[in-house]
Amino acid sequence: MDPRAKSLLLIVLIVGVVGYFYSRDQASRDLAASATPEIVAPIPLPKQVESSRQTASSLPQTDVDANSEVYEKPKAGAPAEFTVSEEERQRIYSEIKSNLASIYVAQKAFFAETGRYSTDLKAIGWDPLDGEINLKVGFLEPSTEGDLVPDETPQGRMDSDYLMGLKIDPLSGDKVSYEYSKFAQNISLKNFSQYCRRGCSATSNRFEVMAISKTGPHGEPEAWIIDDDKNIIKVTE
Repeated sequence: MDPRAKSLLLIVLIVGVVGYFYSRDQASRDLAASATPEIVAPIPLPKQVESSRQTASSLPQTDVDANSEVYEKPKAGAPAEFTVSEEERQRIYSEIKSNLASIYVAQKAFFAETGRYSTDLKAIGWDPLDGEINLKVGFLEPSTEGDLVPDETPQGRMDSDYLMGLKIDPLSGDKVSYEYSKFAQNISLKNFSQYCRRGCSATSNRFEVMAISKTGPHGEPEAWIIDDDKNIIKVTE
């Protein structure tokens, strides 16, 4: 074969081999590129959505009150029922302690005569001063033990509500007029039953009585109890 033809054939073979390997390499590169995941920039949230997310995350966290059915604290920005000064609070605290101590003395006197305690506030001889009363006081369950003394109604006069309809003091016969102040209005003692330690009732040898007044900073009800051991305790925070 002519030397020139051989050289030309060799050049053609070399170009073909180089082209073949170049094509394979390019195909591999394309395949690798298509297999690599595309990094997509995050799409910005609409302003309304972002604002809602920030608002939700910035809301104050509140504890669930186990006693919410007893009293719901005023929400932020809500008008308080009323504001109680420290002077008013201490004055009413003294009134609460005085009335509970008076009931204690009356119960002990009744026990000395009958050998038992009673939930009838009139029968035991509790006789508060008439006028405006800053607390609601009484029992939650009527006494059921022992023989009743004349005119004793353990269920009918369990709390200070019975005073509201009086015109004549049943013990002295004097004219009287009782009314609840704003500190004692619209209070149900049963709503505070979880604070009773001995049932807030009376038996042959034990008793416990409760007093409630709206003496919290924003008019929140606060509960006190006294028992036959003369323990006077403020049972709410």
